[in-house]
Amino acid sequence: MKCKSLVRAVFLFAAVYLSGQEYQEMRINATIETRCKIELSTNFVSFTRSGQPTGALIPQNEPPVVVTVKTTTRRAVRIYARIVVTGDLTDPNSGATIPAEAISWTASGSGFNSGSLSKATPQQIGDWNRSGIYQGTLTFNFQDNTSYYPGTYILVVTVTVSGF
Repeated sequence: MKCKSLVRAVFLFAAVYLSGQEYQEMRINATIETRCKIELSTNFVSFTRSGQPTGALIPQNEPPVVVTVKTTTRRAVRIYARIVVTGDLTDPNSGATIPAEAISWTASGSGFNSGSLSKATPQQIGDWNRSGIYQGTLTFNFQDNTSYYPGTYILVVTVTVSGF
C-alpha cells in the first residue's frame, strides 16, 4: 500500500513542477521524396551454343534473374523499369559483333513485361502505378544465327528504375 501512495506523490509533484515551467512549441516537417530502387539476383547471364539446331533460341545457362523493384511515390506517379543498351555483343579478341536484338527475355510477375534488347530505345521490363515492392523474374534467350562467328561475346546493359 505504501508503494502506491509513493508513486502518486511523485506524479503529483512532477505535475506541479512542470506546470510552473515556460514552454514553446516546435514544428517538425518531414519531406518524403519519390524513391525508386532496383535489385537483381545476379549481374551475370550467359549462353552456350553447342549442338543446337540452326537458328535455335538458346536459353540462359543460369536460373532466371529475380528483379525486385521498391518504390515510394506520390499518387498518380508511374514507375518504369527499363534495360538500356548502348551497343552490340562484341568479341574482344576478333572484334566480331552480334546485334543486341538477338537477346530477348520472358518475364513473370505482376507488372513485368517480356521483350527484346534494342540499341535504339530503352526497353521496358516493368511498370507500376503506385508505391510498393514488386518482384518478378526475367529469363533471357539468345536467338542463334549461322552467320555468328565462334567466340566469347560481351555486352553490358544497364537496368534502371524511375518514377514520373
